[in-house]
Amino acid sequence: MLLLSFSLSAFATGQACDIIYIDGQRWLLMGRPVDADSVLYHSLQARLPKETVESTDNWDGFIGHWSLVGQHLILDSVTVLVNRDDRYVEIALHDKIMRRVFKKYYSGGHIEASWFTGKLRLGQGREIYYEHMAWVRNYERERLLTVENGIVINDQIFDNHIVVDGFDVDTMKWSGETERFLEGFRPKMAEYPALDTINTLYFIVYDMAIDSTGRLKDAKIKWLSPSGIEPITELQLAFKAYLMDIYPWRLWTINGELRPRVTTWSVPLLKRKR
Repeated sequence: MLLLSFSLSAFATGQACDIIYIDGQRWLLMGRPVDADSVLYHSLQARLPKETVESTDNWDGFIGHWSLVGQHLILDSVTVLVNRDDRYVEIALHDKIMRRVFKKYYSGGHIEASWFTGKLRLGQGREIYYEHMAWVRNYERERLLTVENGIVINDQIFDNHIVVDGFDVDTMKWSGETERFLEGFRPKMAEYPALDTINTLYFIVYDMAIDSTGRLKDAKIKWLSPSGIEPITELQLAFKAYLMDIYPWRLWTINGELRPRVTTWSVPLLKRKR
């Protein structure tokens, strides 16, 4: 997945998006530009209301609301969720707090995000892919902004859609069809008696290369087993061949690139009870 240029990988669960308006259109901003400046971030955190509700989908406890004025990235407001009379209510931080935290960045009555340089990814429409980590997700329509000192210097819009329909890892996993998918590989596993000593074995599939027709051309297979047994190279190669016999794979265009939605996935070959 494309991620924001600033590092947010510490989030181990899906996070709520900021909001940005461009030419009257509402977009989800998959990131938290305020986090890019640690001084700003901690100054803002210190002034959040005591009754602010933090949740697993918003570890920061706040949501930024943005807009573009010309090519300038503007922070319009910051909202938090508070508990009032046993009800969750979203409120905007008082102007006095905003002026204190962002006083260096006020210009013409706006807060210009000149502290931020990097890439921002925006989404609209149906969510077509999701992982339970930070903003690892994709939408039908995405917009990539390149920002330099708060000014947008490049703006690209992409329509994400299926190019070739076929086998899809995500669909297989969510439909509970993984075991059925592996049935054709069980006979090959039976050729290796050493597997009888293993309780748990996963293959990690990554760096999948699929051509424009949906043909898998290459992939890397990593052996993952806590049992300590040495990887069986022949078995890994056999599983790679098993994958390459599948045709076609579902192929998407995601932000201008042809690829499967899932580029790294784990396959539970063995999960025996002790």
